Amino acid sequence: MTRKQALTQAISRLSGDKECKEVIAILQDIYDEMPFNHWTDKAIRDTVEQFILDNGYVPATNNFGRKGMPSNVVMERRYKMPLKDWLDLNYPNRLKDPKEIEAERLAGFVEEYKRLKPVGPREYNTQRKEGVISWATAAGYLGLGGWRALISELGLPVYEREKQERKLRKLNVTFYSDMDEEAKKLRPGLSGLADYFARRI
Repeated sequence: MTRKQALTQAISRLSGDKECKEVIAILQDIYDEMPFNHWTDKAIRDTVEQFILDNGYVPATNNFGRKGMPSNVVMERRYKMPLKDWLDLNYPNRLKDPKEIEAERLAGFVEEYKRLKPVGPREYNTQRKEGVISWATAAGYLGLGGWRALISELGLPVYEREKQERKLRKLNVTFYSDMDEEAKKLRPGLSGLADYFARRI
């Protein structure tokens, strides 16, 4: 039972007693002023539980800071963690806000990009792990239309394919003239025209 429910029951039970009119009025004021400015752990949890009872679902991050709910800053200061993490810890099966889902998917894209170090969008899409969004989906979340714009917006490094050094191969080439070939036919064993004429002298 939340404090708000307890107040409602107390007011209901005392409403039939004419001598409790003043008490009922004070309790009603307390009820109307809830939650109080000082957000204790109990007050926060009661407020979240009351939200669930009133709306039928666990509040998302964008529900905090509205009327009757502690702000994101209050939650982070109180529990020393981001509001999203607090909700995941206390309500792991909750329905997440679309913006939370987008943020998680973008974080997955960044992590996968850094792992793959792709030089272009095609390489990223073909090598990314199953379940990680494509680069086009990531760009769509940010309202961007190109690969380079996406990488720049997220502040990611640009990777380039390493250039391979060309190694020069040494080839031994022997040139023969028509006269060399004729000389070999005339005197087998001669290595060249010069030798042929040298032997004839």
